[in-house]
Amino acid sequence: MDPDLGVFPVVWAAAGLPTAVFPVPPATLRTLANAMVAPIREEPAAESTEAGPGDDTGEGGLVEDGHATAQNAGV
Repeated sequence: MDPDLGVFPVVWAAAGLPTAVFPVPPATLRTLANAMVAPIREEPAAESTEAGPGDDTGEGGLVEDGHATAQNAGV
């Protein structure tokens, strides 16, 4: 379980079905799920100053707004 969830008083958990969603404090969720707390967040890569494949061209990678291009999304 990501430790960043602890900054919220309540998170929403799910139990297998779209209709089985419930609010729960992060500490309670950790206890009930017997979860290990470990960082999951990925730090963004540093921006390169050199232009290369996929730099704002839509040729695989991310475009300026952060959305995946078709090539990088496996389409």
